[in-house]
Amino acid sequence: RQKLPLFQSVEVRRLYARSPLEVNWTSNWIPANQPLTLEALLGRYAQRNETATLEQLVPAMWDYRPSESFKVQVTMEVAPQLVYYVPMATEVLKFAWMQYLSFLIPTWILLEWLKG
Repeated sequence: RQKLPLFQSVEVRRLYARSPLEVNWTSNWIPANQPLTLEALLGRYAQRNETATLEQLVPAMWDYRPSESFKVQVTMEVAPQLVYYVPMATEVLKFAWMQYLSFLIPTWILLEWLKG
């Protein structure tokens, strides 16, 4: 569910384009979170304003052999949803101008017809 409207911009929005697990090792966030833990990564992910909830439709298939690592493959289908945004001033002015003209022109034509 969307909490705040998005602001429209000329630039492409890339706020959360990167994976939350991708770490920039030169950032100021790293020294405060050493050693890097899964809890710190998930905490950083939870601070994002946009989240998605996943529903598991198929049970997980695990290999029960002991190993030091595992691979996770996730496929997500995001349903279409309504997104609210704050339009730019130019878009609002364009819409206001169109409404002004759509009222003014028929009114002017009607008044000219009534005069003549």
